[in-house]
Amino acid sequence: QLSYSVEDDYGVTAARAEISPLMKQDPDARPLVAAPEVALPLPRQRARSGTSKTVRDLTSHPWAGSKVTITLAAEDDARQTGRSEPHEMVLPGRNFINPLALALLEQRRILALDANKAPYVANLLDAVTTAPEVFIDNAAAFIAMKVAYRRTLDARNDDELREVLDLLWETALAVEFGDLSEAERRLRDAQDALSKALEENASDEEIAKLMDELRKAMDEFMQMLAQQSLQNPQMQNPLTQNDMARMLRQRDLERMMDRIEDLARSGSKDAARQLLSEMQRMMENLRAGRHQQQRQMEGNRTNQALDKLSELMRQQQQLMDETFRMQQRDPQGRQNNGEQQEGQNQQGQNQQSQDQQGQQPGGDRPMTAEEFAEAMKRLQEQQEALEKQLGELGEQLKSLGLDPSEAFGEAQQEMGEAGENLGQSRPGDAAGNQGQALEALRRGAQQMMQQMAGDRQPGGQQQGEGQQAGQDRQRSDPLGRREGSDGLESSETTKVPGEIEAQRAREIMEAIRKRLSQPLAPRIEKDYLERLLETE
Repeated sequence: QLSYSVEDDYGVTAARAEISPLMKQDPDARPLVAAPEVALPLPRQRARSGTSKTVRDLTSHPWAGSKVTITLAAEDDARQTGRSEPHEMVLPGRNFINPLALALLEQRRILALDANKAPYVANLLDAVTTAPEVFIDNAAAFIAMKVAYRRTLDARNDDELREVLDLLWETALAVEFGDLSEAERRLRDAQDALSKALEENASDEEIAKLMDELRKAMDEFMQMLAQQSLQNPQMQNPLTQNDMARMLRQRDLERMMDRIEDLARSGSKDAARQLLSEMQRMMENLRAGRHQQQRQMEGNRTNQALDKLSELMRQQQQLMDETFRMQQRDPQGRQNNGEQQEGQNQQGQNQQSQDQQGQQPGGDRPMTAEEFAEAMKRLQEQQEALEKQLGELGEQLKSLGLDPSEAFGEAQQEMGEAGENLGQSRPGDAAGNQGQALEALRRGAQQMMQQMAGDRQPGGQQQGEGQQAGQDRQRSDPLGRREGSDGLESSETTKVPGEIEAQRAREIMEAIRKRLSQPLAPRIEKDYLERLLETE
């Protein structure tokens, strides 16, 4: 929205906003798009003074979200032109949070700024579509990206490349908003058509026709909005809690459309245009509310993943403790990790330990072979379940745009080996694997914290903003670059992996020291725990 005032002795006959990019461009660049043109409606024809405002939707322009310079220019009846001081600002853009949509928009911006970058853009599109199971969960988006890749590669002129720009924009909208994007596009088109007709003093019949189209587009958009809310349980609750507010908002929109038509029929075209601008602003607020809900959903899913990680580490710690206890109750007195020779030297001590254990109230008595085999099988099943949970957690992190570190892969491998050792009744070796798995999980949590530290910077982010700041991002998008904030807002109540990692580390260290203080702990266990303390 632009608000402005005009003043001229001869009367202003035309006004416009001139927009130029602030981004650095290659001198040899071949831009595919021109600067957006914004004609400014006047308070009245040949106005000598007055104020006005206008709303223009430039979010589909490739410069959206980038820093630009805006200069207002006015021409009077004597064909003299005056200009305002240039003003730097970020050209408003739509909010996108889907990593794939952001990646498509960045490639669109690169191509729009320089057609010479077509081979580069084509290669990146090809790289993403070679692994659709990793980056793309929408078949239509995959096909559209394949088409964009071929068209970019085979384009014979700039007009064909401009068609690719349109395709990338529509694909990004579909990835981000689904079916709602098409309904929203028709609504925007209807609003723009009516605004243009009011500026050009169109006939009452033309305005009535455009008003009907606007009402139909508005109804379709609101229906699609309600349908999407019902299909998404996570967004349903926030909306149903505000049912009355939403109903009032829709009634207000209907009243505003009636009022716009009445003003236009009575000849108050300027007032009708101002009211239409107000309605467009209300729709933008509605869209902003939806994006806020999406960001909250994203944050909730992230917190759930962190809670799962904390619980998984707790269960792995408990399983390792249980494995140590089972080692002491092995009926055959087996020792692993190459400590058989030390076991011989400690035979007398072990015998004393067994005697003392037998004297403990409710102590761990030696098991029969059948009981021990059954216990090993149970522990193996628990270990395999934790390994499966870690794999599922990794997939969940990917869906949130986070990049599971190699540490999680190492933890999963150690868990698998621990399960195999438990299946072979080798609790000592299994405990070593479990300890290594815990250590890897802690490293993974720390690395995850570093990703989230960059992701949860305050403030919303628009398409161009996120693209320009790609080097500052702290998570990976589908093209392998680091990503940053997409609007996730920080909160004092928001858990981050650092809290979990620190809490679990303290608990584990306390448990290790407590275990080392017990005189009955076997030598193999003490050596391993002492090594853990040294690494800390």
